[in-house]
Amino acid sequence: MSVGSFNGVPIGNIAEINGVPIANIAKINGVDVTPALQPPLAPINLNLEALTGAATLFEDTFTGPDQQLSFHVPDPGPGGAGTWQDPGDLNFSIRSNAVQRVFGSSNVSAVVETGQSDVVISADITHVVNSVSVGLSPRSVAGSGPVWRCDLDAGVFRIRENSSVVRASAGGSASSGTMTVTCTGATISVNYDGEDISYDLATQNQTVTTHGIYLSNPNFGEIIDNFKVTELP
Repeated sequence: MSVGSFNGVPIGNIAEINGVPIANIAKINGVDVTPALQPPLAPINLNLEALTGAATLFEDTFTGPDQQLSFHVPDPGPGGAGTWQDPGDLNFSIRSNAVQRVFGSSNVSAVVETGQSDVVISADITHVVNSVSVGLSPRSVAGSGPVWRCDLDAGVFRIRENSSVVRASAGGSASSGTMTVTCTGATISVNYDGEDISYDLATQNQTVTTHGIYLSNPNFGEIIDNFKVTELP
């Protein structure tokens, strides 16, 4: 087996990849490169994932039919393994290729196993109802606790421990945008709408490897989409 093209371009038409001359690349992600343009001077086993970013542990664009989240098959390919753990099965649902809360009890999370506790989590968030919280649940278990909530509520985004204890917050947040949560040791950091908050004593669930999403109450206005968990860069 060999690599004959990269991103649809024949290897013979490529001069270099990420600054490395094609003649010096013997393998791409462990697969032989062919045809060789000339005998390689210094063969390099090029790992494209290492050059372009951290490995994806799990990813879901929630593309598929409208149904309960626990019935949904996550995106295929690398980082698409695993299934959603949704307490009660009726709390989270796919609607128009995104996640919403349609039924269920208050203050629960849906999570997925990723195999790592130190990760970067991101998702696109839409928040329109001030009485409902929406966001991400790093290092959390399915259900109501023990959990971490990194969420939006009434124009404020927060880091909360077990729903009730606010560990950090910032105001003036946009109603929609991308939320990114970074978990490193005992630190949980959140970036949203150009602002950053963090909490450095997050020892609860520090080694938990399930991460997920959070919607406090059933409501059709709050939306989560394009969920992704990657290794630390």
